[in-house]
Amino acid sequence: MRALKTTAALASVALCATVMTGCSSFNSASSEDFAFDCQKELNHKATKKVDKEAPKTDTWRTTVEGSKYPQSYEYGGCETLKSGWFAGHSKNMAGALFAATDFISGPGVEKQKESVPVEDLKKVYAAGSVRDEIVAARESAPEEPSGSATEDISPISVQIKGYDFESTSDTEAKVTLYLSSSIGMPVQATMNLIWEDGDWKIVPDTADYPVAMQSATGEEPTITWKP
Repeated sequence: MRALKTTAALASVALCATVMTGCSSFNSASSEDFAFDCQKELNHKATKKVDKEAPKTDTWRTTVEGSKYPQSYEYGGCETLKSGWFAGHSKNMAGALFAATDFISGPGVEKQKESVPVEDLKKVYAAGSVRDEIVAARESAPEEPSGSATEDISPISVQIKGYDFESTSDTEAKVTLYLSSSIGMPVQATMNLIWEDGDWKIVPDTADYPVAMQSATGEEPTITWKP
């Protein structure tokens, strides 16, 4: 009888080790080589419903311009970069979505060219010729005078209204964010993201306009997302 119980116990341990789900593991990507240590504490389980309803948001942070963006302690970004961008997201579609909103809430194009650290650009943008151009433009920019502060040309506040996923996979996502602005013009931004070097990164369109913003007059998001 004792031998039978021992065999059953060993089988249970082996099954748990093999399946690696439902055995007190909140993080289903614990063996992933993440870009930041804090990502190990995020929820990496599949979030299939995110293309039908907005994920859980813990709070909505407000930027200095008055823009409001969703923040999640469950899906990231859990790492604050020197530039003000939030990096370190979960490896699922909710993580990709928050990576997109965290990018939009960060420094604008002019700040990126003048004051964002090169290492932050490499942490946020996917590798490729366009990122090389963005980095080269930053490296060739003149140094800021001590104590100066770079301002974006148009500090317009925006509010996220919702989003649509155009396409998804385990390592790629295309999402369109819909936003209202303080000047009354609705806009939308479509971003391609890729899981690279242990985090979701933006695949920039061009060096001058990494993520193109365009008018969204008459268009509404499939999934609404508000504070």
